[in-house]
Amino acid sequence: MKRSFFINVFLVFSLLCVCFVSPNLIEDSCLKAAKSDPNLRYDFCIACLEANPKSQNASLEDLVVFSIELTISNATDITSYITELLREKRFDQRTKNGLQDCYEIYSDANSTLQDAINDFGSNDYEKASLEVSSAMDAPTTCEDGFKEKKKGEMSTAFSYNVCLTSLKAVPASHVTNLQGLALIAMELALQNATASISTIKKLLSSGSFDPFASSCLMDCLEQYSGGVVTLVGATGAFLTGKYDEANLWVSSSMDAATACEHGFKKMEGEVSPLEKENYYLFQLCDIAICIINLLSLSVYS
Repeated sequence: MKRSFFINVFLVFSLLCVCFVSPNLIEDSCLKAAKSDPNLRYDFCIACLEANPKSQNASLEDLVVFSIELTISNATDITSYITELLREKRFDQRTKNGLQDCYEIYSDANSTLQDAINDFGSNDYEKASLEVSSAMDAPTTCEDGFKEKKKGEMSTAFSYNVCLTSLKAVPASHVTNLQGLALIAMELALQNATASISTIKKLLSSGSFDPFASSCLMDCLEQYSGGVVTLVGATGAFLTGKYDEANLWVSSSMDAATACEHGFKKMEGEVSPLEKENYYLFQLCDIAICIINLLSLSVYS
């Protein structure tokens, strides 16, 4: 179930990156999308798209919409299944809490994907891509909720202490409002990401790492570089009152930390040299998101 949703979302995300016209549109689109990332299987892409009778005479834009609709259907089925599980009495309270969290996660993903269809239809491809990328986190976030924190694994729980000490360390935080605190949190996250890029470059130039770790560091460098760009975009969106868009941008930046950390976990026994940097970027982005959500509630209430 988790894998099905993830691959469906990744299919959408990959098709959003395909920009060409071909007489064999489905085959060529799936081939190009599959080559862009090994997580997407070519045969799965073909099977999903060809299952829709309308796909035979569809444009690339139609294929993207079909893929999003398929993923929404999948997310809806999962939320229905979770509802059934919650009615059962065989689970302890910890498991029920995890299931409830997953229900909310998949419900949010469903809503985000609905927004993606609307934004795609309005030719706002960049925002649609961000929304699909955000929905892609649902399976991993749901699954991680059931796992106890292991030694050496980055904590993704919101830290009150990090929030308090980080914001208090900035003098302006003592005389500002909620909007000011959000901007400070985003600025701190941006400073963290920028400093981490310098750290990664120093680690790469040291020659102290084996090929696997060096490859992970290169991936982290790319992820953090993208995180810097999205944090700048988040700040711009926030300053123009686009809180939902800013939230998406910051969430995307947060993914850089988890993606970087998880890269090292692919080899058993490998220790991330960026655990501290990843932890603080995640926390600072989380602080910004929480404050932005508070502001959104005040706007729509």
